[in-house]
Amino acid sequence: MEKKNNIRIKDSIDRKTILKALSIVKKGMVFDLGMEINRRVYGQNPDVFPYSLIFESTPEDLKRQLQDIEKDSKLSGSNEVIISSIHFSTHIDALCHIIYEDKVAGEFNSKDIRKKDGWKKLGAETIPPIVGRAVLLDIAKYKGVEKLEGSYKISLEDIKGYLKEKKMNIESGDIACIRTGMSKEFYNPDYLKEGPGVSKEGAEWLAQKGIYAIGIDYASIDPLPWKDFNNCAHLQLLYKDRVYIIEALNLEELSNENISEFLIICSSPKFTGCSGSWIRPVALV
Repeated sequence: MEKKNNIRIKDSIDRKTILKALSIVKKGMVFDLGMEINRRVYGQNPDVFPYSLIFESTPEDLKRQLQDIEKDSKLSGSNEVIISSIHFSTHIDALCHIIYEDKVAGEFNSKDIRKKDGWKKLGAETIPPIVGRAVLLDIAKYKGVEKLEGSYKISLEDIKGYLKEKKMNIESGDIACIRTGMSKEFYNPDYLKEGPGVSKEGAEWLAQKGIYAIGIDYASIDPLPWKDFNNCAHLQLLYKDRVYIIEALNLEELSNENISEFLIICSSPKFTGCSGSWIRPVALV
């Protein structure tokens, strides 16, 4: 970590770790880990997710604008306006996403660095491109189910048991990607009413191993509905350990191919001052 303008910014993954991760790629196979962004995401149930996506295409307006310049113009085009929560579909949480006792990232007063037009520090524009070794923790397959039911909380024992079965280790700089099987329910109206997540103990252990980020194939790293805000994975990872959280990944193809280790490339638009950003990560093997 380094200090910039008295705010501690999370460093990028170091070069040696990245070069080691690049050696994973042998087959030249690419997997798209992003989900679509559209009106059907999460079932668009306003009772459980009021920040529904509004999408408007304006080809006729553009055509009129062009004809104002050249009356006999037959050219048209399209442009869109999107209104949505940034924490919608596949996205990454910036370190300022969680505020606890008016502080972010464990020590910085949120009132000092957040203004009406967004965060002045620790916003999504500070999230570096992520290139590194990723490990698929296929907990659904480990438990012998298509998807984890209800608000199942993935325990530290689940994580350790899976790694032992696969004879794998978590290394410093890794991105841990957890599969619950919930991608299949992505368009279900009840998607956000109840869903699995990671226990605080599991998240803390992974952070102690030195992971750079953690991803999950559900809308929340914490089980829904949330029941203990003061002892949740979001608080542990973003606030205490400064580990980025990636949510709503698509891990089905990797699971079908029995891939447990891969190179991940994840970059996000620099939404200045935002508490997160949409992403479209890819896996390479």
